[in-house]
Amino acid sequence: MTTLTWRPEQNSLTTPVSYRARPVVRSTLGYPQVAAAISARNPTWTTELIESVLRQFREEVKIQISNGNRINLDNGFSFYPSLQVRLATPDSTMPPAGEVLQAQATCSRTFRDETAALTTLERLPSVEKSPVITSGVDVTTSLLDVVQSGRTLKLSGNDLLFDPSISGQACTITHPQESSVVQSNFSKIGPSEVLLVCELPDADNGEGVFQVQITTQYTENGSLRTGTYGRFIREPIDITIGPGSEKVFSNGGALAFSTMTADSGSGITRYRAQAVIDSQDLILRMSLLDMVEGGVVGDSVQVTGGGIFPVAITTDDGTIDATITVVDYTSLYTMVQQDYLGRCVDIFNVA
Repeated sequence: MTTLTWRPEQNSLTTPVSYRARPVVRSTLGYPQVAAAISARNPTWTTELIESVLRQFREEVKIQISNGNRINLDNGFSFYPSLQVRLATPDSTMPPAGEVLQAQATCSRTFRDETAALTTLERLPSVEKSPVITSGVDVTTSLLDVVQSGRTLKLSGNDLLFDPSISGQACTITHPQESSVVQSNFSKIGPSEVLLVCELPDADNGEGVFQVQITTQYTENGSLRTGTYGRFIREPIDITIGPGSEKVFSNGGALAFSTMTADSGSGITRYRAQAVIDSQDLILRMSLLDMVEGGVVGDSVQVTGGGIFPVAITTDDGTIDATITVVDYTSLYTMVQQDYLGRCVDIFNVA
């Protein structure tokens, strides 16, 4: 039986100390996932039809609320408008709708009771305090999840403070297939930010893909606590214009999920490639990018299996025409989805 999991969490605003029960969400479903679940229980309805109806229902709710109507679905949900505004006098000018209109939604007591009857609660252990690394940014390029040997990496998060002079406390960079290097060159170590000049492990048997960990101790007699950054950080890859290929979107191992060939180009000395899983249709797409987050993006190609996929980008500096060959689609898709939360990016240095 599926359970609703929860864990106790301290409420620091109460005296004496109390604890709240926080649900632990297993997964987040969008239109395609909800449609697929409904179709599985009602095989005569296609997933595509159900998703179309769900999206049209959203549009209809929007239209009815904008017309000042309330929608009551028996034993289910209500949708209705409200105005969040405070007027000085009855004759005061009403601000524009975009500033005051709220679209409200509530569920009925019947729906809550029926849901509770299906639910079994499962307690999870309390989470101990430990370092939480929320981002790793290469200071030189200002790009997320990029690391370069001898360059500064900025780690941000919570409870990161440690003392590298005390045995066991450390910041470590590890290659999945090789060794670890305990970092020693820091310009800042604080509770929410650590700045270090990176020393990277050798990656002779794979690509430059690494994990970062911080181990600390919060009290003199307390146990060591370790926090691992949830995403891998990646080292730029050297590539030559011509027939040779380099691994792209690698997991750091010796086997290639996909490779890139820079077929032709001029003017561009550095570019990026990204593999993204669309949150709506769950399709993997690939494209080339410039070196600025939110900058120029080349046309994307859909990837639904192994094959050869042309990609290109044109910037003010020049052009790159490349080919990505997908060798192991299943492993690539799984890696991007699970290890990179749907987006994996590599940097290429054009030799």
